[in-house]
Amino acid sequence: MAKLTVSAMILTVVLLAWTGTVPALGEPKPYVGKIEDLVAEHPLESKDAPKVTPLAEGEGSSVALIQTLAPVKLHYHETHDETVVVWSGKGKMRLGDETHSVGPGSILFIPRKTLHSFEPTGEEKAVVISTFSPPFDGEDRVFVPEEE
Repeated sequence: MAKLTVSAMILTVVLLAWTGTVPALGEPKPYVGKIEDLVAEHPLESKDAPKVTPLAEGEGSSVALIQTLAPVKLHYHETHDETVVVWSGKGKMRLGDETHSVGPGSILFIPRKTLHSFEPTGEEKAVVISTFSPPFDGEDRVFVPEEE
């Protein structure tokens, strides 16, 4: 029941918050996909680095599947807001000066210029849907050294 509720929530976020395209199809079109199918089609290949799979892009935003067993280093986005919905896995998410425990069903909004990082806390890989506004350009990621 929990996975069904999370699935419905994620589908609602994707369908209502954004109009996108399946990559390389041209004009923006709605996109519908099942996270479990996407994870099976795009398996995590390395325990040492996150895997980002672009799913769709529209004029105002883009959506990606992100999978990781590795930490995501402290960084911020200069010109992009990010919304993250956690599908599976658990971890500690730093947002600014606060750290939050996150897991399946967690939703995070990360305004541009907000420092953030992720530290997995379990054996299961973290799988999230990440939506960027405006569409992510692949370059707006500024890494910051962690404080000791």
